[in-house]
Amino acid sequence: MISYKCIVTGDDLFSDIYKIKTDGALYIIEGKLVRQNEDGTQSDVTIGSDQDGQNDGSTDLVVNIIAGNRLEPAAPVLTKRQYQQHLKNYVKR
Repeated sequence: MISYKCIVTGDDLFSDIYKIKTDGALYIIEGKLVRQNEDGTQSDVTIGSDQDGQNDGSTDLVVNIIAGNRLEPAAPVLTKRQYQQHLKNYVKR
């Protein structure tokens, strides 16, 4: 299994278990919307239907790539000075 990492942060992004296409320097990964239960189990989602009436509010809709790799949102850069510092750190790498 090949694990793809971010060249800036070194964090894991995704692995080769997903369908991957390349477009120059970009990776296009095909994911699915899944329903994640409180215990972490996942099931496929059929858009426009409630399978067996199981939507009791205890599940979240997530993209399988994000849930499977436990990705977290990046910290937002709020001020101009913080953004400039972020860019300086990025360019150094």
